[in-house]
Amino acid sequence: LSLEQDPVDRDLLFLGTSRGLWVSLDGGRRWMPWRHGLPAVPVTDLAVHPRDHDLVIATFGRGLYVLDDVRPLREISAAVLTEPLHLFAIPDARQHWLRAGTGGHGADVFHGESRPYGALLTVASAEGGTAEIRVEDASGQTVRTFHESLDPGINRITWGLERNAFKLSPRGAGQPPRPPDPPGPEVPPGAYTVTVKLADHEARSPVRVLPDPRSRNTEADWQARWAAVLRAGHLQDVGISAVERLRKTRTDLETVTAKIRTDAPPEAKLLLQAAHGLRTKVDALEARLRIAPEMPIGLPREDLVMEKVWAAVDNLQTSMDPPTPTLIAVIERGEKALDAYLIDLNRFYAEDVEAFRKRIAAAGLELMPGTAPLRVLDATGRIR
Repeated sequence: LSLEQDPVDRDLLFLGTSRGLWVSLDGGRRWMPWRHGLPAVPVTDLAVHPRDHDLVIATFGRGLYVLDDVRPLREISAAVLTEPLHLFAIPDARQHWLRAGTGGHGADVFHGESRPYGALLTVASAEGGTAEIRVEDASGQTVRTFHESLDPGINRITWGLERNAFKLSPRGAGQPPRPPDPPGPEVPPGAYTVTVKLADHEARSPVRVLPDPRSRNTEADWQARWAAVLRAGHLQDVGISAVERLRKTRTDLETVTAKIRTDAPPEAKLLLQAAHGLRTKVDALEARLRIAPEMPIGLPREDLVMEKVWAAVDNLQTSMDPPTPTLIAVIERGEKALDAYLIDLNRFYAEDVEAFRKRIAAAGLELMPGTAPLRVLDATGRIR
């Protein structure tokens, strides 16, 4: 047997036996078997890490297990377990940019499951259900919203320190749908607030995101990097909005074309020719913007507008350093390319599409919806 007393809560005991780990919350009067991630193997030694508050478990024949952050066990009580929703205090979340790999020298090399990257959220729920998790920064702005399924009892979930994703390219035919609540870039260090909402109940807790200790960034460096991330992300949002608009127009044209053929107005032939001309222009505009899944493989990419945008976005994912002058120039190149493209796109909608809308309206057919102009920068040169 191996017995370990928690250094903070003297009534919290951990007992290693020949048939696994047991836990007592009341000084040893009652014991519960621990079955979460640990098989019923002989436990030969135990230790609570004094800094990280993790329980390190040595076993016979299965190596070491680590129970991450036992502090919620110090807070558990009958009252907590009967609450509809309870969010335990969230430990500091430490960033580390270079994550450990899993390389080995053969197929028989075993790698245990690592601690999830990010902030560990421990949630008690009386009934369970699908919870909404919302993360706000120090200014109160929501940076991340995602959903997790909670079981009745104690749950451990993770916020991976990301903000919400910027707009993503629409999926083509035959491509699998994107997962819900996709994550975006990693947020900078700072103070955040996590809110868990389940039905009509909410629980909140602060959390600190700490920088990688190897980082030499000043506060100004972090702000400059985050401003660059948001600047490039705005380009992504606007560019994908243009993609969505073109694809929506293509669908609208198919609907209108089918209606023209069904209703057969007097100028049906001319309207069909006009719709075909618009469709050709839509295809040409999208071909200037990006490579779509349905386009032929092997088309040149370097001159496409979105490739210049992706260059800015992707470069910001390779380092946590502040943006260099070269990277700022890459972002500016993407802005200029997209802004110039949007001049042509907006003209197409203001002139060609609007003229077609008036023609089909005059023919008594269903109207295509109008559109507002898309822009990257306003008249003062600031991001809209």
